[in-house]
Amino acid sequence: MKYIYDLLLNFQDSERVFEFFEWSDEDSLEQVKRVPLFRISSFDMNSFLSSKVKVDSNFIKQIYKKSFFYNNKKFTGCLFCDLKRVVAIEFAHDGNVLARSSLLIDEEYDVIVCARKLKPFKVCYQVLENNSFSFYTRKEEACRKYLLSEIKFLYDEKNVLKFNYLYEELFGTDNNNFSERYKKMLDKITLSFDSSCFNLYDIVKLSYKKNR
Repeated sequence: MKYIYDLLLNFQDSERVFEFFEWSDEDSLEQVKRVPLFRISSFDMNSFLSSKVKVDSNFIKQIYKKSFFYNNKKFTGCLFCDLKRVVAIEFAHDGNVLARSSLLIDEEYDVIVCARKLKPFKVCYQVLENNSFSFYTRKEEACRKYLLSEIKFLYDEKNVLKFNYLYEELFGTDNNNFSERYKKMLDKITLSFDSSCFNLYDIVKLSYKKNR
């Protein structure tokens, strides 16, 4: 088994992988002393990056507690590389994904170089849910959540005046009623987030600053 040594990882929850340039000062970065490396196909890499998966028990036995943090705490995890990208994954004992991490760009390059010397490895896994993860950036995801919370709050509180002001900043005026406008706002923020939503976010944030 091929091992990689001395990596900085940023394990997030099982459904997010933040690129290194999105790492935050508030993140709990962890220095990994040793972790197994497997070269996999691009198809399998896409599954691990975009879908909810569960690896089989034989693979878990193969990597069980063979990874170490620098405090010598063991964990069950590995690196997967398709010669284009690298992802670090920590697994539960039942094969479900606990957390995932990208790598620093220079460390990712070094891992890709090492993976070129490996034979492709076929990981046995089950796709539990296809394409279930968000591909929004960390900033976009935070903005989406904030706007959805604000829009739902205004709708529940029946604050028609402020809600309509925000709606018309985004869509202009129309003859839709309050409920129709609410659904249209939710669909826009949830399904087709773009720069106009960032502008709306700035307007909402500014409105609270003015009220202080």
